[in-house]
Parts: sequence; C-alpha cells; structure tokens
Amino acid sequence: MSIDLCIMPAHTEDLTKYIDMARALGLCGLAMPGISCQDEAEVNGVTVYSRRSLNGKSARAIKDQVARHCSKYTIISMPLCSASPVVWASPDSRVDMISVTGTEPDCTLCKTVARHAASSGTVLEVSLSPLISQSGLERSRTIKTLRESVRTAVASDMQVVLSSYATTPLEMRSPSAMVYAGRLLGLDESYLKHAVREVSGKVVARARMRRSQKVVYPGVEIMEA
Repeated sequence: MSIDLCIMPAHTEDLTKYIDMARALGLCGLAMPGISCQDEAEVNGVTVYSRRSLNGKSARAIKDQVARHCSKYTIISMPLCSASPVVWASPDSRVDMISVTGTEPDCTLCKTVARHAASSGTVLEVSLSPLISQSGLERSRTIKTLRESVRTAVASDMQVVLSSYATTPLEMRSPSAMVYAGRLLGLDESYLKHAVREVSGKVVARARMRRSQKVVYPGVEIMEA
C-alpha cells in the first residue's frame, strides 16, 4: 500500500484529521517533520513516520547534519535547491530522498546527481503541492520543470516517488490521483503504479533497516558483540 512521505500539518494536534483522511484514501502511512523516531506510532491502521530535511550551503554543513539526524529520524531528505550540497549528498546512502518542488526553474536534477543517487539508493521525491495550488501559466511552468527532473531521474535508473506536501487534509491525494499526477509529469504508464504503490514503502523499509543497523557513515556500521 501507499505511504504519503510528506504531510505538513500546522500543529501536531491536527494529525488525527490527516490520519482519518489517510484511511479514507487508502494510505497505510504518513511521514511528517516536527517529530522524531520516538514519536512514531500506528494509529487506526496508519503509521506515522518522522522525516527531516537537510539545509545548508556547504558540504561540511550537510555532512554534520546527516551524521546528527540519521539516528533520530526515519527519513532524511535533501531539497534540490543548491548544487554543491546536493552533489555531495546524492552518493550518501543515509540520504533517502532528494526533494524537488518545481517552483524554482533553475533547480532541476542534473545527470551527475541522478547517477550518484541511483547507485546509493536515494530516490527523487516530487512534491504535488504546486500542482494543486497553482493554475494557468505558473502551473504549466512548474510541470515543465518537474518533468525535466523526472526525465533525468528515470534515464539514470533513479527511483521516483510522489508526495502531497499537504498543509491541510483536503490537499492529500489518493493513490489513483497520484497516478494521474504521475502522467502529467511524464512517468511511463508501466512504471506509474510501482512509483505510487511500492517506492514509498521501500523508502521507509530501507530507512528503518539503516537505523536498526546503526550506520554511522556509508559502509560503516556499529556492530554489537
């Protein structure tokens, strides 16, 4: 079943409404910022996961954040907004997703980052929020920008996942609606169901396994005697 890897509730008190909507839409899980692994729980059949977005203008800042956060949050994401940190983060298997919104025309996925990400298992996360909130020419430009990143990812065998980035429960989308959005973004019909129904679960499973194995650096684990 599908997991929405990013919801953006204004208050944690609103989470119950998101969970109710997730059940109605056929989602089995949600991920959100603002909570840590200790706060994760299953509520009425919907599991809530923690996520953390990295930010920083230097490779050193990103390295420090990855080391600090990878044991505290299930999902680690890197916004596609500045070339240097993304280039560094893409080969790091502790970074689960590179996230793109399409609202910045200059921020598209490049081939080098896509190749590194594909080899490390990092996926491209596409935010559907602009497709819901925008209209007209602005929306067309965003779709064009997102399609460029998606096309580069697919050509490099980098997996793609769609997330709602919903700021209200009504902005959440069902798996079938996400399939339609995937068509707008140029995803191949044969890949769409996999992208919507399987990739999100694999991202979570991989992240939880990494945390349970106490990975402190790519290829380095803490072993118990």
